[in-house]
Amino acid sequence: MTEPESNGNEGPAPDAAPVQRGRTLGGAFARLSRDRDLPLRMLAEKAVTYALGLVTARLWLRGVDRLGKAVRTTERPLVRNRGRIEIADWATLTSQRMPVELRTATGGTLTIGRRTFINYGSYLAAAGSVTVGERVHIGPRVVIADTDDWDADWDHGAATGSDAAGTAPRPIIIGDDVFIGARCTILPGVELGTGSVVGAGSVVRESVPDWTVVAGVPAVPISTLDPDRFVASSLR
Repeated sequence: MTEPESNGNEGPAPDAAPVQRGRTLGGAFARLSRDRDLPLRMLAEKAVTYALGLVTARLWLRGVDRLGKAVRTTERPLVRNRGRIEIADWATLTSQRMPVELRTATGGTLTIGRRTFINYGSYLAAAGSVTVGERVHIGPRVVIADTDDWDADWDHGAATGSDAAGTAPRPIIIGDDVFIGARCTILPGVELGTGSVVGAGSVVRESVPDWTVVAGVPAVPISTLDPDRFVASSLR
């Protein structure tokens, strides 16, 4: 849901803070309800891990230009930011086995939406523009890069916009509620529609419509989903 833009003149709504606190508490109570049958020791370990993730995110993501509230990290991601990186509220980056890497070249913009989960070893790189929507699940070792030159001296080549070697950046857009399986590659210029699913190991070189499942090398549509069977999170 698109939130209304502010004209910069009005102050915060009187009840804005209570609403946000209510949402945060609602999420905490939901997790407690889900885990209520776990042993006390395990509950304590999960609480400590959750709290540490909130604290370390502020340290390890200090190179990010805009960091939302309740962003969590597990182990240390790599951030190489020469452009602009924005991470919205409640996003999670887990780097337990291999670090997540976020990279921008000069003039590049990488945006990660609310409640998005990025698993270990994934590489998100923007020489131009990479936009990840809300509630997106990115599996382990996924590559999302808007130029084919991402493994070269990237900031001095592709970021200039030169297409002499076919490396000019082309924007990538990943819609809300997208699921990307392990070891996928999303190529430059691709748009993944709302609710789309990318099967593990796929290479996506063409845009994917809303609520479509694709798989393969190259990825091709294999089925469609019924959006009426899916319910968005009540903890937005």
